[in-house]
Parts: sequence; structure tokens; C-alpha cells
Amino acid sequence: MEQEEAAVFSDLKEQLSQANEEASLSAIEDTVSQLEKEYEKVKENNLEKIGAKEIEINDYMCDGLLDAETEIINNYLYNADQSKNQNNYKQALSELDACLELCRKIQLVDNYDFTIEQIDVSDFPKIKLYVSSYDSYEERTIPLKTKFLTVRQLGKEGYTVVNNLKVSKLDQQEKLNTCLVADVSGSMYELLDDVEDSMYDFVTCLQFDAHDEVSLITFDDCVYETMDFTNDKNMALDAVSNLYIGNCTSLYDALYVAVCKTSRTKGAKCVMAFTDGYDNTSTKTAEDVIRIANTLDIPIYLIGIGSDVEYYELNDICERTGGFFKQIWDSYEMTEIYKSAFEKNKEMYLIEFDSGADKMDNTQNIYVSYDNGDEYLRCESEFVPADLQADTTEYEDIVADNQLKNEEIEDEVLRIRAVYNDMVKKINNGTYVKTDIDRKVVEYSENGNVRCVVVGKGVNGISYTRYYYYENDQLMFAYLESTDSHRLYFYNGKLFRWRYAKNAVKFSEADNHDNEDSPDFRKWQDFALDEAYQYI
Repeated sequence: MEQEEAAVFSDLKEQLSQANEEASLSAIEDTVSQLEKEYEKVKENNLEKIGAKEIEINDYMCDGLLDAETEIINNYLYNADQSKNQNNYKQALSELDACLELCRKIQLVDNYDFTIEQIDVSDFPKIKLYVSSYDSYEERTIPLKTKFLTVRQLGKEGYTVVNNLKVSKLDQQEKLNTCLVADVSGSMYELLDDVEDSMYDFVTCLQFDAHDEVSLITFDDCVYETMDFTNDKNMALDAVSNLYIGNCTSLYDALYVAVCKTSRTKGAKCVMAFTDGYDNTSTKTAEDVIRIANTLDIPIYLIGIGSDVEYYELNDICERTGGFFKQIWDSYEMTEIYKSAFEKNKEMYLIEFDSGADKMDNTQNIYVSYDNGDEYLRCESEFVPADLQADTTEYEDIVADNQLKNEEIEDEVLRIRAVYNDMVKKINNGTYVKTDIDRKVVEYSENGNVRCVVVGKGVNGISYTRYYYYENDQLMFAYLESTDSHRLYFYNGKLFRWRYAKNAVKFSEADNHDNEDSPDFRKWQDFALDEAYQYI
């Protein structure tokens, strides 16, 4: 009600009170008549204001609105209409003013990129939103403060404000989970050293003190979970420094597994892979990879290596999953690219809140806005929490079973010993072709296939005599002898038993180390694999 209208009503109320005191029926009837006329006048005036505001709001109802904004605006209009029907014009105008304020702010968002990049539901019903905020006109990240943020959640009563938000920048405290994917197919042979150097440099950039974790998946014609997610910097550096070349290329299968596996971690996530880009054995397609990455909100960064790279296919995967593709020519470029991707993820902000939801399979609708008076940013997301974490059944059939189970070890050791005894018999009776391939290095082969390599004591300054035995071109067994001895049993390129004797003569007193996660276990595995494949 305008001030002038309020003054008229106040005067009329005073006249009515005086007429009542004087018991003047004619004066009362005259004043009531004036009040009714004034009421109709005020009503008409308010309805005109309401109508004008509704027209203005309707002009804002365009294609640029987010679904959540359309829902919120319609809710304002519904509440205003209800108040109007109850003759509560003040409340109706208040609802419409709030609606108009939102509409006007929405018109200012063109310069701003505000995006929910990822959603973490690992602690459901608590939800973590990872958002990026960028002013494309001024080319700068917009710092976010809790007091200017609003999160609305869709419920039975429409979108309601969520309380008790917690906001932080990833670079300050929140960990980043990075799954590295390495192409170790045959075509990568001449590029492997550059790849290892670049990955090593990248791992050193991670913020392990902020609980960053990294994993490693390698692939040739199979996909291998080479290292699970770890916060152990030394373990990660060791893993990326000991890659081995294989056969064909299952790039899409590897990316699929990497995305699924990464989705099961807590915190922000990304997949970084490098390859020459030619997939020839995958069961999954590029579209399968894009679909699962978008479903799980995990960006893929691809680094193309060499001059003959499948640019369009790789770039399409990255662009459609929120990452980027870069082709590099040496390890220095790759290091800068890795750092760029790493910093892009660390520039994100984390918004934490309790959703209050009780079921992970119910759809969640979230609208996030940021209003500091000068800038208005907003974004929305519709998701089902249960869909944001891949079940292991989604990818376990793709991963090569290269880890021998503890209960299977004794049977495999007996099998290897039988094959070994047969090889030794053939060496002794001259069945194999013997070739001196270097000073104090002897090769034994059969039908062109290497069966055994013996490396003499002192070669490469090493005090052990080394015996390497191969099955189907893979290292099966290694025996290293000096004053002590090491018997190393391999399955699918991984050491599963290290049998160590402090006294080589008393080998029956040796200790078994099975599937052990220790620096010494990994040291002997890597030593044997490094040297064994130099000679075949």
C-alpha cells in the first residue's frame, strides 16, 4: 500500500471511530462507503502492479533459463497467485519482487562459466560438489565465499535452501585422485623412456601432504591394474619408472576400467592417459568410454605421443568428457601438459552439505547460485547418487587376472618346477640351440624361441650369476646365485613368490615371500624383469 493510500485509510478509520462514539448511523454508513471505495481503488492498484510484474517476469521466461530456474520462478508465481487470491497483495508483490530479482540477475551470467564438474557421494547422504568458477571476459577464476553461496535442493515443497554449507578450494585441503593410464603396447617401444620420465615428473607435483592419491593402469592387448590408488609417493614413483612393453593396444578398455575404478574413490577425480592412439583389440568402443565418463562425471585427459596419432578420435573423447587432448613431441611438453591438467583440477572449489536424503537410488536435483552483489553465477545438476559409483562388475571382466591368488601359489610353483626341470634336462643334453650373445651371456633357444638366458657373475657389475627361464616369451622363473640366492617365480609378468636363502648352499632353509607388498619384493621383481627382457 502506498503512503498516500495508507494516510487515506488512517483518516477514514479515525472518522469511523468518531462516528461510532457519536452513534451517528449516517456518519458510519458514509465512512464505510468511502472505505469500500478506497479498498476497491487500492485493490485495483495492487492488481495492476501484480499484472505489470507478471508481464515483466514473462518476458524473462526464455530458453536461457535452467530447468531449476524455471521451477523456482514458477514456484514464485504460484505463491504470488495464491496470495493474490487470498487478497494478500503485499505477500503477492513480495513473491513477485523476489522472482524479478532472480530474473534480472540471471541476465548477468553471460560472462561467467560456473559448472558442477564432479559430484562425490562416497559419504552419502553427505554430498560434495566440485565446481569451477571462471570469468571468461576477464579470464580469471572467481574466488568463492560461503556467505555468497546458496544451494537449493528439490523436494516435495519445490526448491528449498540447504543450510550449513562448507566451502573450500581443492588446492587448500581437498585431495585429488588421479588414475594414470599408460600405453605399453609394442608401438610404444621407442617412446617408453619419455613416458616414464614425464609420469615421474608429474607424480612429484602431486600434493601428497593434502592426501592426493594416484593409481596406475597399463595396457597392451590386456588391461592391468598395475598399482592401486596410493598416497605413498615412493611407491608411485617406483611404479611409473618400471613399465614393460607388451603387444597390441586395448586403449578403450583401459580408459573404461580407469574411469570405473576412479569413480569408487573419495574426493575429486580425473583420468590421464598417454598413447599413440591406435586401438585394435578393445571390447569397448570410444562411445562406451564417453558414456561411462559422463555418467560418472570424470574428465579424461589424453596425451598423444608421436607423429601418427588418431587426433580426431582422441580429441572427441576429451572434449565430450571435460578433459583435453594434446599431442606432444618430447617429455618436457608432456610434463607441462600434466601440470596444466593438475592445476585445472586443483582450481576447483568444493561445496559440502548434508542432503538429508535416505536413498541413493532417488533422483537429486541441485541448483547452486553465487551472488556477491557484483557477480551472479549459477548452475544445476540432476543425478542419481547410486549411479555415480561404478560397481566392480562393470569392469572386472575386462581386467587381466595377472595376480595369482595365494591359494593357487603352491600348484603354480610345482608346475613351474616341472617346466624348469624339463628345460634344464634339454640344456644338459644339447636339445636347445646355444648362442653366445655377449661376453658371459649365453642364450638357449628352441625353434627360434628363447627358453633360457644365463648372465655370468660380474656382468654389469652385478655379483650374481643370473638364470632366466621363459615360457611363451614371458619370464617364468629366475634364479640368482652368489653367496646367497634368490628364486623368483612369475605369473603374467608379476612376481608372486620370492624365495630367499641367506646361504646359497642351504637353499632348503630359504624363506618364502608370497605376493608381498614391500620395497625388497618390488626391487627383485623389477630387477629381474628389467634384465630378462634385454636379451630376448
